[in-house]
Formats: sequence, C-alpha cells, structure tokens
Amino acid sequence: MKKYVLLLTIFLIVGCQSTDNILADQSKDINEIKLSEFEEIDVYNNENNSEIYYQKEKVGIFQEAFKYAKIKNEKKYKTDKFDYNIKFTLSDDTERVLHLAKNEKNELILKYIGDSTERYVVDEKHSKNVIELIYE
Repeated sequence: MKKYVLLLTIFLIVGCQSTDNILADQSKDINEIKLSEFEEIDVYNNENNSEIYYQKEKVGIFQEAFKYAKIKNEKKYKTDKFDYNIKFTLSDDTERVLHLAKNEKNELILKYIGDSTERYVVDEKHSKNVIELIYE
C-alpha cells in the first residue's frame, strides 16, 4: 500500500508541474520562420517579410536559441523598441508572432505580439547564432 501511495504522490507532483515557458516548449515544433522589420509594438504586418527560413539548418538555429529562452520581467528587459518581428509556424500549422531585439549584452529579448507583457530572454551564449544569421 505504501508503494502505491508513494507512486501516486510522485505521479501527482510530476504531473502537476507545468512549464510557464511557452516559447521554449514550442521551439521544438517550429517548421518555418518569417522575419520582418519591426514597425510598432504589438503590430505585425504580414506583407513585409524580409526573410523566410524553412531550411532545417536555419530553423534549427532559432529552435536552439528559443529552447533557452527564460521569462525575465525585470525593468532592464522592458523595452518597446524591437528590431524585428518573427512569425513562426508550428508543425500543426499554428502560427505565433514575436517581437525580437538584441541588447548591448548580445542577449535576445522576445515578446509575443498581443496582450502578453512577458519578456523572454536568450542569454549571449545561446543568442550568438541567431545574431550572426539576422544581424550580420
């Protein structure tokens, strides 16, 4: 009986833990990335795509970076000035759109377009390849 109670307790603890990092969770399912110039906060213009990445290697660069995105809502990450909009399509054809900026520490700051106020930050180490791909 003790085994069942212990197993049930472990199952409940593990099963009830949820990740609050949607971006990291979705990163593994990205099939395509569309990049466009940032115009204004919480606005995405579908017609201004400057780059479209669908090659596995290039999509993988974004997937790897987004996997390490952490929610950070400290004041130093609260910006309304971004460089790009990123629209990505998931394997189930769901689309997500984010704003993207690079700060002076070469970290990426991302914000979902819409009512979200959360900022996701990718550290310098994991931002490097995305920065090389889209900024240089």
